Amino acid sequence: MHSLSTSKELPSPEEHYTTLFPATPTLASLLPILPPPTFLADFLATLATNFELNPRAMLGEIGLDKSFHLPRTTEPRGPLSDLSTPIRHQVEVVEAQIDVALRFGRNISLHSVRAPKDTLELLDRCKRKDRWGEINICLHSFGGSPESIRDIQKGASFLLQIDLCPANRCSTSTSQRLPLVRHGHHRPFAPLRRPRPCGSQGSAFGRV
Repeated sequence: MHSLSTSKELPSPEEHYTTLFPATPTLASLLPILPPPTFLADFLATLATNFELNPRAMLGEIGLDKSFHLPRTTEPRGPLSDLSTPIRHQVEVVEAQIDVALRFGRNISLHSVRAPKDTLELLDRCKRKDRWGEINICLHSFGGSPESIRDIQKGASFLLQIDLCPANRCSTSTSQRLPLVRHGHHRPFAPLRRPRPCGSQGSAFGRV
C-alpha cells in the first residue's frame, strides 16, 4: 500500500516516501530497499481488469491497519522500523478499491486493526455509494465499541468478526460487545504478524 502514489505524475522514490513519512534517519536507511512508487490509478485499472476476467472474484484482503510498521530489511520476519503508513493514505487507497468493487458488485473482505474510528467514517461514506446495499462485507479484526457495532449493523450485509484478543487494544470488554452481534459464533483467531499466546484469543462472528 505504501508504494501506491496518488500523484498525477509519478514521483521519484525519495519524493514519494518523504510525502508519506518523516524525513528521518530511519527513512533514509530504508529508501534503498523500498519498492518504487506506482500509480494508484494503474493498480485500480488492473483490479478492474481482474474483475472482468473473473466474474466470481471478490475484493480482499484490504483494510486499515495502524499496527503495521515497515520492515527494516527484506528478510522475512525481520526487525520492524518505527515507520507506519499514514492512515489518511490507507483510507484513500482502500476507499478507491471499494469503489471499483462496487462498480462490479463484488463482495469485500475488510480488516480494521486498531482503527475503529477511521473504519466507521469510511463505512459511513460507503453507505451513500451506489450498490452498497447489494454486496456482502466480511469485516474482521474490528475492535470498536458497542455503539460502533450498532452503527455497522445499519449498513450493508456484514459478516462481522470481533476480536477477543487484546492485540487490537479494545477498551470494551467482550461481554459488552458479543450480545450485539446477531447469530454469533466463535472460532480461534490471531490477527498478529507474529502470533503469541493470548488469554481469550478468538473471534465472534455474526451476520448483521
